[in-house]
Amino acid sequence: MPALPDLHPRMASTHHGPTPTRQLEPPGFLALNYGRSTPALTIVGHIVYGMLLGLFYPLGGGGLL
Repeated sequence: MPALPDLHPRMASTHHGPTPTRQLEPPGFLALNYGRSTPALTIVGHIVYGMLLGLFYPLGGGGLL
């Protein structure tokens, strides 16, 4: 998360405040600047993604190779 302001052209960093073109708030520790539920929802999203990936992953050998 700390590298996000360096990659996103419109996000302010913790070292340089907002400008007319950089107006998005930096995420902060665990992206808590975007709300207290952000870390929990990120973990839930990862769990759901892993469950869906596991559900559709072929179980019996015989892959593409």
